[in-house]
Amino acid sequence: MQSQPDVESLIRNAGKDGWDFWNTGVADAALDEARIKHDRLTAIMAALDANAEFRALLEHLLDVTLRRVTFTAQLGLPRDQAYDYGLYREGQNSIVALLLNMIAASRKEKSPVPRDL
Repeated sequence: MQSQPDVESLIRNAGKDGWDFWNTGVADAALDEARIKHDRLTAIMAALDANAEFRALLEHLLDVTLRRVTFTAQLGLPRDQAYDYGLYREGQNSIVALLLNMIAASRKEKSPVPRDL
């Protein structure tokens, strides 16, 4: 990966026409690295998806997260504590949703959980 450009080179290139002086190549290298990592993790997820034990684990995770009510009215509990519980549950749901989205990507399917993670 390229090193960050120094301030002097950015100033020297600032006279170029258009926005090209901001194009240092660092962002492109980072995007390429992220794509490679994503592709590798997608392949790993595809392999796990074919494993019966992993499927059983995923079913359990779904039972204790997305298939449960995220936020319940808890009588007698102060509002801020009930809110904190809702945030905690949503965090749990987000992790399982991320796994489901990765599995869908490995199958080249649309995400079953409409979340922007």
